[in-house]
Amino acid sequence: FPVLQGQNNMSYISRDVYGNFSLAGSIFLDSRNDPAFADGYSLLYGHHMADGNMFGDLQKYKEAAFFREKTGGQLILPEKTYDLEVAACLVVSASDRRIFDPETVEPASLRALCRSQGLHIREEILKEDGKFLALSTCSEEYADARTVVLARMVEREEGRTE
Repeated sequence: FPVLQGQNNMSYISRDVYGNFSLAGSIFLDSRNDPAFADGYSLLYGHHMADGNMFGDLQKYKEAAFFREKTGGQLILPEKTYDLEVAACLVVSASDRRIFDPETVEPASLRALCRSQGLHIREEILKEDGKFLALSTCSEEYADARTVVLARMVEREEGRTE
């Protein structure tokens, strides 16, 4: 799916890639993040679609077996590609600033949050330095619950393919 970014975080919550109304919305980068993913912490939002589209499959990371088996992904940008190493899965409140305020997220507090509230974590990835990407979608645990999958971003070396 393409990743969009609007002037604010409501721009693409119910708009498609062409700007037309869509209940499904789009996957979008927090409006406070650098559009080139240059920040140390970036935050993506996407709707939890029942058919698994968009961020529908993020819910599966709450299952231990799925978390063990699905260890990564890719973020493909025009200039570079990042391999994503899944570090943790959490369920948090939509108002939790430790996740949802990318301008103030600190690596140490992010690691502490994962260790204290993570449903599943990969300590070997979590302790590594580097950039992190959070993928967030609605969750069913309580009214403003969000499932968040946190991944370390590793820039792929030019010419390397998988």
